Amino acid sequence: LPGLRRQRPLHVQGQDGGGVGPLSAASGERPKAGAHGPGIGLRQAMVDLLLKSRRNADAERALQIGLKNNPRNSAYSMQLARLLAERNDVQLALDVLQRTLPHAATQADYQVLYASLLQRQSRHSDAIVYYQKALGLKPGSGEWLMGMGISLKALGRTEEAGNAFRHALETTTLSPQSRAFVEQQVTPPAANP
Repeated sequence: LPGLRRQRPLHVQGQDGGGVGPLSAASGERPKAGAHGPGIGLRQAMVDLLLKSRRNADAERALQIGLKNNPRNSAYSMQLARLLAERNDVQLALDVLQRTLPHAATQADYQVLYASLLQRQSRHSDAIVYYQKALGLKPGSGEWLMGMGISLKALGRTEEAGNAFRHALETTTLSPQSRAFVEQQVTPPAANP
């Protein structure tokens, strides 16, 4: 049909010899499709390919451009925040999530990511608030209860921490490593003879 451009498959667009696809879009050089750049699905596919190819810096740039075009996209924010946290830029990861937080009020995974990053900065009171929000949206996650227990314990709220750890053990969602950690938290240390 006149006026409609046919989209080429990802593996044909922007070939760079590495088979990664439209890499120029990660740097913002690709012509925009419409007012908001490449579609969300296309950008996400590109980011996935970049990550698979271990091109995290390019993936970060693609996500930043995606957020510039669509600042409410909480999926982009979460993915970018995880990449930033992986390279220990926790404050920048929190800043990214903070901008999208009002649009992610009903997303439990978003709340938990925010809580875990706050926890990494020893902002335990704030972390507890977001763990509670996540658990209110999606109760029964042993991992999230464990995270809340860690922050409660860090604040010296040992009874509440113990309750959180016991509730975490009651779930079936803890990984074996997390289960072992939580069991240590609820088992009193053996007395030394």
